[in-house]
Amino acid sequence: MSDEPGPPNRPTVRGYATPGLTGQESSDEGRAAEPRIIPPTMPPASAHSTALVAPPPMSSPTDNTPLVEIEVIHQHGPAPRAERPYRTLEVYTQNRVYTMDPWMTCVGVRDRAGDEHVEHAFLGCRLVGGQHREGERIELSYPFPRPGTEAVFEQPEGKAGTFARTSTVTRVVLRLHVVTVAPRSVAPTWSEITGSLKLDG
Repeated sequence: MSDEPGPPNRPTVRGYATPGLTGQESSDEGRAAEPRIIPPTMPPASAHSTALVAPPPMSSPTDNTPLVEIEVIHQHGPAPRAERPYRTLEVYTQNRVYTMDPWMTCVGVRDRAGDEHVEHAFLGCRLVGGQHREGERIELSYPFPRPGTEAVFEQPEGKAGTFARTSTVTRVVLRLHVVTVAPRSVAPTWSEITGSLKLDG
């Protein structure tokens, strides 16, 4: 036998590192395991997504205007006469003022300066409401238009078309009549009022 010392016995312990492979993980068979590849952590989806935010709606000159104003007309006396025609509603646009009776029939048209238009096409037409279009949406308001819409009139039979619109409405005024009379005059005053509400013909 040779006296030269041989390499020391270094038994492999199951589950521990194989000699000479320090710092690497080992498998149950004692072979070096393949290093694990850890995928990088993905950032939250919101970090790379772009949100589509709609811009705020544009302000309109009529945003702070009341939808309908009420104008109270006081009349005093022994038996005040009811006005004819009975003016119930006024619709203001940028250029004109349209006056309606209790049946929403247009009985007067004047410009903002006060000049009457006795041959205006909307005289005798019935107001049915208002219309406003914004993108793909259409808003309808009835029985009155509101500021910001276009007043819609129904034309009598025999005229071209069925409905017609004004320019943008800026103001809507409902007229409320308050009549103060003597007790003995109430009945004749009501007769005058109901007479003014009768349709012509």
